[in-house]
Amino acid sequence: MDAWSAVGAISAISAVVGASIMAMLRAAMTRDFVRRADIEPLARELDTIQARIHATPTHSDLGAVSTRLAAVEAAVASATTSVHGLGAGMKRVEHLVDLLYQQQLRTPRGELS
Repeated sequence: MDAWSAVGAISAISAVVGASIMAMLRAAMTRDFVRRADIEPLARELDTIQARIHATPTHSDLGAVSTRLAAVEAAVASATTSVHGLGAGMKRVEHLVDLLYQQQLRTPRGELS
């Protein structure tokens, strides 16, 4: 066997071994890395979750809502007091209306009071 045939044989064996190593590395890497098609739905879901997190109110937002709610509660309490204060006056007006209604019922038709 001459030197060139030995180099050719060694080159062929090296090529086969190198191709085998490359095939094994590629197979190992496909198990280690995720395909884009597999990760895109997860990325969209993550984007949705991040958008929801950014849309949640902050501590200062909740403080502002609490302050506004306290103002509304105070206004409702004031209105409730005013409405309850009108009760006595409404009873007097209701009594007068009842008296007028009874007078109207006692008056014969055609006669003006």
